[in-house]
Amino acid sequence: MSGYRAITVNLLTASRGGWLPRVQHFQALGKRQELISNDQRTDPIMSRISGLLVASLLAASLLIPTGVHGQPPAFPRYDHVFLLIEENEGFAQIIGNSYAPIMNALGQKYGLATNYEGVADPSEPNYIAMLGGDFFGISSDDPYWFPGQTVKADNLMSQLERAGRSWKGYFQGMPYPGYRGYCYPNKCNGIPDADTQYVSKHNGMVNFANLQTPAEFRKMVPVERLGADLVTGAVADFNYIVPNECHDSHGAPPWCVDSNDFGTVQQNWLIAEMDKYAGDLVNQITSSPLWPTRQQCDRHHVR
Repeated sequence: MSGYRAITVNLLTASRGGWLPRVQHFQALGKRQELISNDQRTDPIMSRISGLLVASLLAASLLIPTGVHGQPPAFPRYDHVFLLIEENEGFAQIIGNSYAPIMNALGQKYGLATNYEGVADPSEPNYIAMLGGDFFGISSDDPYWFPGQTVKADNLMSQLERAGRSWKGYFQGMPYPGYRGYCYPNKCNGIPDADTQYVSKHNGMVNFANLQTPAEFRKMVPVERLGADLVTGAVADFNYIVPNECHDSHGAPPWCVDSNDFGTVQQNWLIAEMDKYAGDLVNQITSSPLWPTRQQCDRHHVR
């Protein structure tokens, strides 16, 4: 079955005191199902951690088939999946926050899933685990070519390739397709603090040895390519989209403000920028020629 498309916005959250378990539910097609409830405790002494928790699943404009005689429907075959990564805010810092109206509206209208927790600290191992199912003992944000940072393991992209499906990574701030550097522009988390626009610790693809070839690197491109690919139909089956550190709520002086305590002017600004950027991308995808033209396809048609 084909003719389905999905947008998933993953909020990779960090909080003081580590990962926050939270009320977990999924809401879609007007029905809400509660799964698990947990406390949300934080430790104000702990420093801000960069990491990962999927706080929202926004599946836009999906037509889900109904099961026969009350049986669960078969999982649909999606033509295209767009995974957009945001980070550094807790669930309660986004859901219900007036500075994130777009993400809240999408969550209410489509789907909101929170049954996912970070697996390690800091950022890099979590980005790896999202694509490889494990963080493989990696415990730093060091460049992917440093000893111990490259993983010889199967991953989502290699599985897609074996299944005859395509993938592509879109990265805001990446200077050109196939860029192999650790960060851009030059100064990576230097002293004084100078974060970057693109940084490989937020690109989990480059850590896998079987993706460190010229052909695979060419599938990692600047996000500016997305608009043209949507028009021409050159987007892949799986599309991995990572904003720069000004648009993922991380903060990146001197390009934008640094992250700060929740509720401060700085953090409200970062959340608002993240929300607007996510909304612009979702609108770009759903208003493209690719989105509305394949709502229904012959279920026997193989793509």
